[in-house]
Amino acid sequence: MQFSTLFSGSSGNALYIETEQGSLLVDAGLSGIKIERALKSIGRSVDKLGAIMVTHEHRDHTCGVGVLSRRFNLPIYATENTWEAMECSIGKIAGINAMCIGSDERLIVGDLHIDVFSTSHDAADPCSFVFSQGEERLGLLTDTGCLTERMGQFLTGCRTLIIESNHDRDMLIDGPYPWHLKERIRGKKGHLSNDDASDALRRFATTDTSQVVLAHLSAENNLPQLALNNAANVLLDMGLKDAKLSLAPRYQPLPLAQVG
Repeated sequence: MQFSTLFSGSSGNALYIETEQGSLLVDAGLSGIKIERALKSIGRSVDKLGAIMVTHEHRDHTCGVGVLSRRFNLPIYATENTWEAMECSIGKIAGINAMCIGSDERLIVGDLHIDVFSTSHDAADPCSFVFSQGEERLGLLTDTGCLTERMGQFLTGCRTLIIESNHDRDMLIDGPYPWHLKERIRGKKGHLSNDDASDALRRFATTDTSQVVLAHLSAENNLPQLALNNAANVLLDMGLKDAKLSLAPRYQPLPLAQVG
């Protein structure tokens, strides 16, 4: 299994995952053209995609979902409440491509097993996913304001963890955002801070974890080195100094990487 974060952040999000039998996207938060160009830059083609998984209805996750589904006849997987929340903004979708999923459900798409679990965000029914193929497991956790034991049941021991590290708490409080937005971001239905990301690693990373990608960094309320230093110190304390640590770029793809 290979993956690439195509885009990551409030300006747009998309994650590409492939196996020998197929490929899919998690979210498509930029235009269809930009998604196509990003895939081309890593040597992949949008017409080879098999599905789009949607975490929640916010536009930085769904901007290109509808157009890609219509142009390339792609099924879209989302929870019932997410479908209701996004159907007006993504446009008409062929009935055969509107796939409804539920939290705590296990799906099989191609040769991937996909576990669905709930997150905590200010959306209709936000969720995220763990992708498995044999012993290779990739866990995604972004757009959540808190961590839960239930998340740990899915994420613990994944070989690759893509974890939100959205903001530095002090930078957020001292920064230019209006207070109501600061409260939203740091709330239980907002985003994980660098410290929260470190807590997630302490709770979910194990000796099986060989790769960590920090995602959804704020351009205004974080610094890449702050996020990296926090996570690196935790991995070192846990005896995981050999685990690869990287950042998901905001505007360009992370080079294709192997899970595990």
